[in-house]
Amino acid sequence: MDDSEVRLPDIPRTIGAIAEALPEHRLPGFWQQVGALGDGDDLELLLDDWWLQAVVDSAGDNDLRRAQLEEAAELHLAERVKSSQRPLLAHHEVEALLAEDAREAQP
Repeated sequence: MDDSEVRLPDIPRTIGAIAEALPEHRLPGFWQQVGALGDGDDLELLLDDWWLQAVVDSAGDNDLRRAQLEEAAELHLAERVKSSQRPLLAHHEVEALLAEDAREAQP
């Protein structure tokens, strides 16, 4: 690894690991979205989105480190989804999609 590479924190892409890594103020939103989950595709979107947030939040208040981690995590996710049939979505797109799916799932 050269000096320009950023090492991502070791946060597994699981609900439990992400919840453990997130700061306390983010947990209500995370658990609300987990509780409203629909099918498997929604789970993948949620895990990607909140994993990225947990990675960025691991830098605390260090703005430079947060920006570096965000860029590295986005590249990691882009590589991960490249071979899949689903797109890499921005945070606001994931939230909108999950909210829409939750509304459709209500009786």
